[in-house]
Amino acid sequence: MREIIDSAKNVVDTTFTDRLEVKNAAEKLEKAKQISRLREQIIGISQSFKECTDIIFELALHGEDMLIYGETGTGKTFLAELAHEISVINGRSGKFVVADLASAVTNDLFLSGLFGHVKGAFTGATATKKGLFDVASGGTILLDEIGILSQDEQLKLLRVIQHKEYVPVGGTEPRQTDALIISATNVDLSEAQKEGKFRSDLYFRLKTFAIHISPLRDRDGDIPILVSYFLKKAVTELNSRSSEKELTISTKALELLLQYQWPGNVRELENVIKRAAFFCKNDLLSHQDIKKALGYISVQSSRVSISGNIQIDLKTNEDKSEKTIEDDFLELEGAKEFKQDFPGITLGVSTMEALELYVRAGHIIVHLDEANRVITRTAELMGISANNLYIRIRSLREKGCDLSKKENFEDFPRPNAKIGIPINNLLADAKKRFLELVYRHALGNIDDILKLTGMKRHAFLFQARKYALRAHIIKPSDKETYTRRNAPFEQCSAEKLVELVEDQTAKIKSLEEKLFSSQEEYDELERANRNLNKTLSEKVVINFETITKLEKERDVAREKKEKAGRALSEFKKQVHSLIADSDK
Repeated sequence: MREIIDSAKNVVDTTFTDRLEVKNAAEKLEKAKQISRLREQIIGISQSFKECTDIIFELALHGEDMLIYGETGTGKTFLAELAHEISVINGRSGKFVVADLASAVTNDLFLSGLFGHVKGAFTGATATKKGLFDVASGGTILLDEIGILSQDEQLKLLRVIQHKEYVPVGGTEPRQTDALIISATNVDLSEAQKEGKFRSDLYFRLKTFAIHISPLRDRDGDIPILVSYFLKKAVTELNSRSSEKELTISTKALELLLQYQWPGNVRELENVIKRAAFFCKNDLLSHQDIKKALGYISVQSSRVSISGNIQIDLKTNEDKSEKTIEDDFLELEGAKEFKQDFPGITLGVSTMEALELYVRAGHIIVHLDEANRVITRTAELMGISANNLYIRIRSLREKGCDLSKKENFEDFPRPNAKIGIPINNLLADAKKRFLELVYRHALGNIDDILKLTGMKRHAFLFQARKYALRAHIIKPSDKETYTRRNAPFEQCSAEKLVELVEDQTAKIKSLEEKLFSSQEEYDELERANRNLNKTLSEKVVINFETITKLEKERDVAREKKEKAGRALSEFKKQVHSLIADSDK
C-alpha cells in the first residue's frame, strides 16, 4: 500500500509539473506574439532606427528607466508608448501618463502637477490633489521636454528618478513610486551640461540608458516606407469623410521628398503627405503637389533652413553670378527697406505662410534678446502671460521652428521690430508691405501673385480688399522693370545673341549631366531598397520560425499533459479497485 501511495504522489507531481510547463509555454508564446505585433507598428528599416527600437524594447521588458532624445518630430512619444505596451506585456497594469514639463508656469504648479499637493500647500490649494506620479502608479510616466527645466526643478526630479521617492507639495511624508520613468528631450543635454544649464548629476543619471533617435534626413531608406504608410492613412481618412479615392505617388515626387532635409522629421512628413493628398485632384501625387504641400523651393547650398518654410539667403550680391528673382524685387521702390526690416525673407521665394512664421518667431526672439532670455521678463515686455508665451513657442516648434535649439536662436536673422509692439501690428505691417511688393512685381496678375505668395485665390482676394491693393499702387517704374525683366533679348546684337544661345546650351548640357547622375543615384537607391526589403523578409521568416517552434513545444507539452491525465485516471481506477478488494 505504501508503494501505491508513493507512486500516486509521483504521478500527481509529474502531472502538476507538466501543467506548469504547458502554462509557461503558452504564456511565452503569447508574449512573443504580442511583442511581434508591437514590432509591426514600427515603420522603418534603417539600421540605426532598428537598433534604437531593439534597445527600447529590451529595456522596457526589464523595467529599466530610460532617456529618449532626438530632434522634434522623430517619434519620441510614440516610442515611449510602445515601451509602455511592452512593460504591460511583462506584467504592468497602470496607465501611460505624459507630463508636459514645458507647460508649467510657476515652480509650485510644476511640483504640484508632478507630485501632487496637500490642502493649504499654497494659495488656491483648497483640496488635496494627486500628482501625475500618483496617476502613473504601476504604469509609465513620460517626462517630456526635460531639457528645458530650471536647476531647481532638475534637483526635484533627480530625487524621484534616482530613488523613486517624492514628497507632495506641502506634505512631510515621502511617497514611493513604481512607475517606469521615461524622459524625453530635443535638447543636446551634453552641451547643456557643459554650459552649466543642466545639472551634471541628473545628466549622468539619465545617461545610464540614453537612446538617440536619428533625424529623418539620416534615414533615407525609411522615407519611401513612411510615405507609403502615411499615404494609405491619409486616403483612409479622406474616404471616411467623402467618396472613395485611391492615390499613388510619382517617382519625381518621391525624389523630391528624398532631397528635402525634413527639419520637422516624421511629423512634418506625415503633415506634408496629408496636405498633398487632400488637395490632389487626381489619383497620382505629382512633384508639383508635393512642392505645394511643402510650401518651399528647393534649398540650395547657399541657403540654410531654420524651418521648412523659412529660407535665409547667406550670399552677398558680389557672390551671385546670376540675377535672381529677389534682385528683380529689389529694383522696386520700398523693397530694400522691407528687406532691411525683415532680413529672413527672400522676396520671390518665401511664401505668405513663411512670412507669418518668420515674423512670429522673430517677434519672440527680439524680446528674448532684450530680456536676456528670461521667460517671465520676456512675457512682460510682450504684454502677455508666461503661459501664453510658452504656448506660442510650442506652436512654433510644432511648425518646425524650434527656438530651444542654440543654432536656430543664434543664427536667426532678427527683424527690425520695436520692443513692446504687439505681434498683430507687426504682422499686419509685414503682410501689407509684402503683398504690395508682390502685387507691383506681378503688375496685378493674380496667377503670378498666387505663385509668388503660395496663397489660395479666395485668401488673396480677402487680403487684397483688406489692404486696398488696387491698380493705382502700380507705378510707371514698376512697368519699366517688368518690361526689362521679361524682354532680355530686346535690342540685342547678333554676336550677343549667339553668345547667349551658347551659354544657354552649355547650361542645358550641364543639367542633362546632372539628370544622368541623379538617375544613377536613384538606381543605386532602388537596389539598396530591394536589398533592405530582402533582409527584412528574411527577418520576418526567422520570427515566423521562432513562433512555429514555440507552437510545437506547446503541442508537445499538451500531449504530455493528456498522457499524464490518462495515466492518473488509470491509476485512480487501480486504487479504487484495491480499496474495494481490501474492504471485502
